[in-house]
Amino acid sequence: MVNPSPSDSVFHCLYCGEYVLTVDSTFDLLPKRPVDSSIVLDEDKLNVHINMSPIDPVIIKRASGFEKQLRYSCPGCQLPLAYHQGGRYLYILQNAVGNQKEFNLSNLI
Repeated sequence: MVNPSPSDSVFHCLYCGEYVLTVDSTFDLLPKRPVDSSIVLDEDKLNVHINMSPIDPVIIKRASGFEKQLRYSCPGCQLPLAYHQGGRYLYILQNAVGNQKEFNLSNLI
């Protein structure tokens, strides 16, 4: 794991608790993608370190057409947590990751 600075936010998979992301911002300061409420991380403007595994791309049908998502999964439980669309943005799926305060051990029971 990267040693985060005091200003970095560390995030974990909300399902299994695995460390998956460090970013130099908090989610409440970042924009959400209107179509699916994903958190938008601009990798050109933020320091982002992911600990996720790339998985096979998927095609999603949207009202405006189709989109290809290059997905990333949790290394612990293999659930999808994020995706790219080939650009500078990393999208974190809604309710997929959280900080230590949001992670609840009751999720494991």
